[in-house]
Amino acid sequence: MGHLIELLKPVDKKNRILERRWEKHEKEKEKIKATFDGNGLKFHVECATKYKTAYPLWFGPLRSALVLCHPDSIKTVLSSHTPKEEFVYSLVVPFTGNSLNIVNGKRWHQMRKLLTPAFHAEILKPYTKIFQESTKTLLDKWSQNPLKMECFHDIGLMALDSTLKCTFCFQSNCQTNLTQDTFTRSVTEISKALIKRLITPMLHPDWIFRWTKDGRRFYRHCTAAHRKAEEIIRNRRKALQENEESFYGKKHLDMVDIVLAAKDEDGNGLSDEAIRAEVVTFFAAGQDTVAAAISWTLYNLALYPEWQKKCQDEVKEVCSGKNELEWDDLSQLRCVTLVIKESMRLYPPFPMFSRTLDKSYEIAGKLVPQGTWIMINAYALHHNPHVWEDPETFDPLRFTVENKEERSPYAYIPFSAGPRNCIGMNFAMAEMKVAVAMILRR
Repeated sequence: MGHLIELLKPVDKKNRILERRWEKHEKEKEKIKATFDGNGLKFHVECATKYKTAYPLWFGPLRSALVLCHPDSIKTVLSSHTPKEEFVYSLVVPFTGNSLNIVNGKRWHQMRKLLTPAFHAEILKPYTKIFQESTKTLLDKWSQNPLKMECFHDIGLMALDSTLKCTFCFQSNCQTNLTQDTFTRSVTEISKALIKRLITPMLHPDWIFRWTKDGRRFYRHCTAAHRKAEEIIRNRRKALQENEESFYGKKHLDMVDIVLAAKDEDGNGLSDEAIRAEVVTFFAAGQDTVAAAISWTLYNLALYPEWQKKCQDEVKEVCSGKNELEWDDLSQLRCVTLVIKESMRLYPPFPMFSRTLDKSYEIAGKLVPQGTWIMINAYALHHNPHVWEDPETFDPLRFTVENKEERSPYAYIPFSAGPRNCIGMNFAMAEMKVAVAMILRR
């Protein structure tokens, strides 16, 4: 790594701007490393090892949370309809709106029921072809410029490409265009701004964030993304009203199609604003998480060539005599699935999520009062030695049917668990299986 750093350093000593940028980059890199090693994920694993089920954590002098890291304590919260923690999730509301991911109570039940059909297996089946088209574009790009590969960035664009097609039937060409269209660029910049805001406490108050350069850019991109999403939804609603038969005769229905047709018991559908909230939440929740899961899977396949060989042999057998994967083939990719699941155990794409107790609960033998901020730490849970034998070891066989039967369903939660688990879980797993299989096949 040392020789690479030397090559990257600015050679023009007179150019103080480049030197200052390099120094800033080095400081940021050290700060991130210190966070993860000292107070970040490693710290939480140490706490899980020491305290087993739960431990308190202070965020400054006034705000604290109870962190859960064991199936017994996590089940108490996730098996109920404990509401989302308002403060953390309020940071993303300007982009997502009051979507399924945010709302609670009766409103959540109504929304979940309306949106569930959009993720039914019959709807997901045609997406297999879309996932393959996006992955093929990625592989062609990598084949043409192998020295310019940047795994997470490129796979993130591939995931965005698939998400746009499956949600809006929107052809962005985001993987190959040097200049992204307004909508794709807005979604990408919003994701970056949200991550920066979440990890920077000074930017949490909205009145401060709005006055910063990042805040002004964030709200500008939110407006642009909302405007484009609303335009697509309006046009699609108009098409549905004008010719319903032609509308449902399409080769595949995207998420907007399904949600537009959704009706509750009283025959009421979702407003354009509510539909927009759901589709932009789908972007925010799905793009980077899928990219992270695929990237870590490839990392583990590179580290463990014996598993790479097993997966390649399996893909070769399943794809024998076929040009493309079919939906039913995905269930035959057992070895690939085991590796993906173990990769998400070691490196969960969404390592923490929050709840607020709506009443008092007994957790780990203690009565925890109503209003307590609960942080569910998937990373600490997945690395907890009281839950997993030799948790730092890569062992996909943990997820065979026989081994799964012995384990609590709350021991492995990359998509959360209980009634408020991720509604897009099957979509994400199908996308990951297709991408990993195609990369191995190539």
